[in-house]
Amino acid sequence: MSEMLLALAERNPQVVFLADSRERIDQFQSLVIKPNQVEARRLFFPEQALAPITLEALEKAALELNARTHKPVYLTLGEKGCLLCELPDAIRLPAVSVPPPLDTVGAGDTFLASLGAGLAAGATSQEAGCLANLAAAVTIQKIGMTGTASPKEIIDLFDKQDDQFA
Repeated sequence: MSEMLLALAERNPQVVFLADSRERIDQFQSLVIKPNQVEARRLFFPEQALAPITLEALEKAALELNARTHKPVYLTLGEKGCLLCELPDAIRLPAVSVPPPLDTVGAGDTFLASLGAGLAAGATSQEAGCLANLAAAVTIQKIGMTGTASPKEIIDLFDKQDDQFA
């Protein structure tokens, strides 16, 4: 199945294709990919599974992944936001601060769905990443359920942010 997706992405470079894979994120060439820091650690630093990995080391690893995919790499960092990696730059897109209690189940899925919607609608890589961070911040506030983020909820949260997205 993944071979067919890769072939389709190669034949249609103007179309946004996204991949999120716990075990094989490095195998998705020509796709926008979204590993989280645990997946990046497993891929690039398997011998350091319990040791802290610096943000600089994660940036370098994500840029290496970007060099292979030739598409943006969004390395999600939980409460620290995400790294948007497009050679030659790695830009940290900060998380949206929301008060506890929080339930992070489904945050990565929300991030990916919102990212795809943003990119498909013509947003820049950075705009789509900020939209995805906002949507994930909405959903983590919904305790005990797989959260959703309506356009109104995303806009309302955006309006509450000072100049974070200016």
